[in-house]
Amino acid sequence: MEIFTYTLSPRFRQTDSAGLLYFNEAFNLFHDAYEEWAEQLYGSKARWFANEEWAVPLKKASADFRRPLHAFDPCEVKINLASVGNTSFQLLTEIWQKGTLCCSVDTVHVFIDKNTKVAQGIPKEVRKLFEG
Repeated sequence: MEIFTYTLSPRFRQTDSAGLLYFNEAFNLFHDAYEEWAEQLYGSKARWFANEEWAVPLKKASADFRRPLHAFDPCEVKINLASVGNTSFQLLTEIWQKGTLCCSVDTVHVFIDKNTKVAQGIPKEVRKLFEG
């Protein structure tokens, strides 16, 4: 289920001399969109990323590159909520440029207690937002 779309353009500093995106920069494009999604979902990036009770680190991140991404050309980053478990959720994110799927990023995020650093259940207020 697509839950969020964010448009941005890769910067020249993110590319090689031919203007093609370095592979690792796909994760930065994803994270830029993820931050905006967190703002929309939770109402505040600070409350999501600097929450006093919990944190949401990555458990897994992988990317599948299909076509080159070019500097300066707008990209649509489409975040899809793929699954929600007891302590984690999975996002499947697609990066499109000029109507072509160029890259997909698969991430799993796990909620942990900020003090103990142990996985915890997804907070009820967040689970409601995922459901609705």
